[in-house]
Amino acid sequence: MTDNNNNFGVVQLVDNLSVGGAEQLAVQIANGLAKAGKPAFIYVLRDTGPLVDRLDPDVTLRVMDIHRRQINNPFKFVVSLIAGHRKFSRQIKADNVAVVQSHLTHANFWNLLLSITGVTIGFPTIHNNQEFQYGSSGIKGHLAKIAYKLMLSKCGGVIACSDEVRSSLIKELGVNDPGEKLITVTNGVDIPEKISEQLRNKVRAGFSLTPETLVVLGAGRLTFQKNFSVLVDAAKIVKEKVPDVKFVIGGEGELRADLETQVARLNLEGTVFLPGNIMNLSEMMQSADLFALPSKYEGLPLVLLEAMASGLPAVGSSIKGTVDVIESGKNGLLTDLDDVDGLANAITELLTDKNRRMSMSVEAIETINSKFSFNSLLNKLENIYGRVSGLA
Repeated sequence: MTDNNNNFGVVQLVDNLSVGGAEQLAVQIANGLAKAGKPAFIYVLRDTGPLVDRLDPDVTLRVMDIHRRQINNPFKFVVSLIAGHRKFSRQIKADNVAVVQSHLTHANFWNLLLSITGVTIGFPTIHNNQEFQYGSSGIKGHLAKIAYKLMLSKCGGVIACSDEVRSSLIKELGVNDPGEKLITVTNGVDIPEKISEQLRNKVRAGFSLTPETLVVLGAGRLTFQKNFSVLVDAAKIVKEKVPDVKFVIGGEGELRADLETQVARLNLEGTVFLPGNIMNLSEMMQSADLFALPSKYEGLPLVLLEAMASGLPAVGSSIKGTVDVIESGKNGLLTDLDDVDGLANAITELLTDKNRRMSMSVEAIETINSKFSFNSLLNKLENIYGRVSGLA
């Protein structure tokens, strides 16, 4: 561990720097710590990704090139753990790191190993209220739950991105309330600097959109969880009532081919666009008219907070996580999960009422300012790091 109690390093550990909510939050935390004059690091397990360009110059990036083998080959699994542990230990010592906050499953497992062996103080982070829905079933699912129980006892703490995520983990693991070992640190974002009308039009032009076109934006991984097929179905209905509407769904994922087929089948090629990851997403958010998030489940979706911070009223599924942010009728609208007609009606209702959209835009920004600010998140994390490590 660190030799300098007054200037200890903090690592954000992620699989890679792809464009996902957890990865973006890790980058934002590291940037925030660096701007506050703290030694801040990003360790990635294997490779980098598009978010590398968003790192503050004072954040140190380490590509660990660590690969954990599958447990169904116990010998290779153990060998890979030993090799990875050795590499982590050397780097953490060299960087004078005391605290590692990890994000998502693979990184969390490594953080557990580092905590158990006393290399550092770990804070695995849970971003979803269905943490065990990622293909872990049978023996793998059972072992995953054992690992998460160990995190609660062996790590400095486990961080949940919302109270609902905290409650869901307690229920999933079947444990008594672990008190301060399972800590809620509510997701937060900054309010972006407002872009000019000229830049707005330029951003729209990049997607072949005119300044007058009504634009519905969606963003996230193209996966079962995000449920964008429902949004595409809704687009067909909305277009009949709002002919000039366009839908832009940013992101990549295993369902891209399915969504492209669906768009073609519904004759929506000129209405629904799937441009891949949108690297200027904040600018695109300020260039759209409405944000849609039809997810099947969420933790506390960072992309929704970012959209509302940009002044976008949102239409989302009435599910845990989303209902913590959207106050239906005030800063957006909620619809029943998988209700295509309800989603289409809500989108149409707001697209055809500019005054209501403008009112909801003001309320959306106020919601972020009052409940989901990034400064609040960062201050709480710094207090936790210092209090638990004893190095404040």
